[in-house]
Amino acid sequence: MQERTAEVEVAPGLIWFVLLGGAIAWAVHLLAAYALGEFGCVAGWGHIYFRGLHLVAWLVLAVTLITAVVTAAALWASVRMERRLEQAGAGEEAALEPDRPAPFAARFGVITNGLFLFIILFEAVPVLYFLRHC
Repeated sequence: MQERTAEVEVAPGLIWFVLLGGAIAWAVHLLAAYALGEFGCVAGWGHIYFRGLHLVAWLVLAVTLITAVVTAAALWASVRMERRLEQAGAGEEAALEPDRPAPFAARFGVITNGLFLFIILFEAVPVLYFLRHC
């Protein structure tokens, strides 16, 4: 088998997005859900209902949707980056080389962004049960 040695240019911003996109989205989700849950109920938003859920629950679900979309975008970008690097010949061995951050970032991004997407979606489940009454 012939080894390909083509270099693939990956923008530094994309590497940072793949590495930190899901983590930052999860942190925003965690803090926003807490703040909306606590302060929304104190402010009286729990008495405003729409389609069976009150405003606080709708806001937490909106934050969940936004952060899940950002995390899914980071996951998609990391999968595409990993496939692109594998097609160029920068696969398994290149992921362990310290002077080439893109293969490591792609592999790490697939794992962590998938995990953060699951966590964000799982954290939204209690909204429907514990925020029924403020």
